[in-house]
Amino acid sequence: MELITDLGLAGSKPSTTPMECNQRFTTVEYDQYLNLKEVEKLPDAGPYRRLVGKLLYLTMTRPGICYAVHMLSQFMPVCHVYMPVHALPKEVTHGGCNKTCETKKKAPGLGLLMSSKQSPRRTTFCDVDWPSCPVNRRSVIGYVMKLGNFLVSWKSKKQCTISRSSAEVEYRSMAAAVSEILWLTGLCKELGAEVELPVELHCDSKAAIQITANPIFYERTKHIEMYLHFIRERIQQGVVKTRYVMSKDQEADLFTKALERSQHEYLMSKLGVLNLFALSSLRGNVEERNEHVPVT
Repeated sequence: MELITDLGLAGSKPSTTPMECNQRFTTVEYDQYLNLKEVEKLPDAGPYRRLVGKLLYLTMTRPGICYAVHMLSQFMPVCHVYMPVHALPKEVTHGGCNKTCETKKKAPGLGLLMSSKQSPRRTTFCDVDWPSCPVNRRSVIGYVMKLGNFLVSWKSKKQCTISRSSAEVEYRSMAAAVSEILWLTGLCKELGAEVELPVELHCDSKAAIQITANPIFYERTKHIEMYLHFIRERIQQGVVKTRYVMSKDQEADLFTKALERSQHEYLMSKLGVLNLFALSSLRGNVEERNEHVPVT
């Protein structure tokens, strides 16, 4: 709660989601080009940088704010690979930081739990938002990896290139998720942990899944041939197995876009994010409190 006090938000209303649904942040130059209303730039970007740094630290145990922090971190007064040099923070982006912080006020005890008795079965979800950025039309990819029912790895990242189709960007997202699967598989083997293969890779794009099963490369898919070979090779080796998942059950959706409250809370519950301060929320999820170790 120290963060809330420092920002002077002690008397504000708690927020249920870290970001307004369908909200898009834009640069000063973009607003001026479209002749939008006068943009209020922050007079001093120092506090904004420090606030974003604190939020980045919170994402280690609060995956629900990962996408919002990913968006806010692009508007820093430094040269950024995903945004122009003049992508300076504005009043609206600073307000977005405050809203993200207000989610902590609603449930300060949210955290990740991991059981000592869990299945070695791993599942992965990957998703994209194409093309989400209004400034450069680059897509955002996201993935989550779970060990049993517990979250162990997650990511939200804007692509460095522009994808011309949703199937293409979905496939790039799948390739990023497979790379993480390989790394964690190697880590588990090095630690002597049990590894169950293949790892199920859930995707909500039937087109991308069909491309993985089709051994023929067409003219329209040649530009992503490297990703195709990479994923197919891992499928043939028995490391990965693709599965289709409905969009409403796509857990990686949390890491690619801002969702409405009901869907946000639904996906958060599937990720195993619980309120450590409310014992009633742990009933049915924890057989014995001593068997679970909170991640801090």
